[in-house]
Amino acid sequence: MTPHDVQRDFALQVLLQAIRLTHSGRRKAAIELGFRPDQLDRLVRLPVESLVELAACAKTKLIALAVDAEALNAAFTVLDRRQKENDLKDQLILAGASYTVMHELFAFDTVDYAEARKRLALSEHAGGRPPRPEPACQGRIWALWQRET
Repeated sequence: MTPHDVQRDFALQVLLQAIRLTHSGRRKAAIELGFRPDQLDRLVRLPVESLVELAACAKTKLIALAVDAEALNAAFTVLDRRQKENDLKDQLILAGASYTVMHELFAFDTVDYAEARKRLALSEHAGGRPPRPEPACQGRIWALWQRET
């Protein structure tokens, strides 16, 4: 794939997004991307095949793309913080933290807690009602109970 192919594909995606924005009533957002109203009017009338050809026709870059290094670093910082928090959640659950603790610390609901335990390959019954014993075991428990009372 050549740099021109990448530019063409990227331009096509931006053109399609501008059309989606316009059709969904967010024309102002498409204009904020740099499109003029008359250009949007033409774009929304083009069939898809013509959009592909339009993106390929450009001899220069239709779309200028730049990375904001500071914003990317900020995003990396947030990602690192979230990953550390997720690791801490896993460590606490592996150490036996109850649903109540996880709810208080991280606003877990019962589904979050059950999914985390499942993902960590832990028993689904920790901290809650134990599973019903097998019938043979139930009989032994009943016999011992009767003998003790």
